[in-house]
Amino acid sequence: MVARDGFQKYLDAGIAFTNLTRAKAEELVQELVQNGEFQSADAKARVEELLERSRKGREAFAAQVRQEVAHQLNSVGITS
Repeated sequence: MVARDGFQKYLDAGIAFTNLTRAKAEELVQELVQNGEFQSADAKARVEELLERSRKGREAFAAQVRQEVAHQLNSVGITS
């Protein structure tokens, strides 16, 4: 059961890291605008950039999970 708990923590961390909502992205960018890190005119583009990075991260994470599952199944003799 320890291996399952470790895997679940890894899976949860990946999902949390890659699952950025538009509202959260807007909140993060607004904080950066208030701190002077970004100009307010750039805010919309920055939100879109964050969402695109989040989408790509989700896709990469899902691909890694699929690859690892296929590897593990293959190592015990189960093929798709």
